[in-house]
Amino acid sequence: SHTLKPLNLRLVPNGVCRTVNSKKVNDEEVEEVVKLVRELLNNPKLCRTADGDRALSIGIISLWGEAQSGKIWGKLCGDAGIFARMEEHRIECGDSLDFQGSEHDVVILSMVADSKSIALSGNRAMQNFNVAMSRAREAVFL
Repeated sequence: SHTLKPLNLRLVPNGVCRTVNSKKVNDEEVEEVVKLVRELLNNPKLCRTADGDRALSIGIISLWGEAQSGKIWGKLCGDAGIFARMEEHRIECGDSLDFQGSEHDVVILSMVADSKSIALSGNRAMQNFNVAMSRAREAVFL
């Protein structure tokens, strides 16, 4: 049994949102997401569902789309410890559309933004955020 709070905030104080080929990425946040996944997998109290019944499933959703999620996925696959446990923990990474209709025990939202970025706004952004937030069974990390 674990004690994950339903909503968890992780600040990336030195994160920088930059544009690459008209797509937004935040490399420091990519590293923080990979670090968080590693922490969840390496903690025996956190790597199983609250009832201890099965391996905790982990979904990583980038609110800015495929450039950020692609960088995260590449780093996850490049980490031998995480890669070896991807299937067991049903680790998936994508944007909110990729997660439509599916749930994970833990959802990590990659906001991509930094302290100088303009916040996502508008109906589409709200819908994407709503989909992302509603995919978690046990906990969300922002």
